[in-house]
Amino acid sequence: MSKLLELGSFTNILGDGITDLENKLITSIKKINKEYKNNILDEKIKLLEAISKDENLNLEKLKLKYLDARDLKLLSKKQKNDQIDVEILDKITINGINYYYNTNSNLLYDINSTLIGSLDENKEISTV
Repeated sequence: MSKLLELGSFTNILGDGITDLENKLITSIKKINKEYKNNILDEKIKLLEAISKDENLNLEKLKLKYLDARDLKLLSKKQKNDQIDVEILDKITINGINYYYNTNSNLLYDINSTLIGSLDENKEISTV
């Protein structure tokens, strides 16, 4: 009896689909695990904050005492990600058009945060 050619291609398609599904599952499980660890850490921090507030204890000492090294490392990563440097720009109107500029670098932006150019001492725009 001869081998069915279509059956071989079906097997390859099925194998590729299973491999793709497995990769997606692994990626999803890693994301879920990371989210779960973050949620557990958040709850630990909330508990330590409540204890430090109610008992008038130092929160940082409680963190060092009750959080393990992995939690402290994750916490420091989260705190670095939470610290966002926001630069407040001044608003200026030139010829009836509103612009925003950085007083330190004199860079000028439009309302869509697109760099227009720089602003010189005479309040004139020089394009970039």
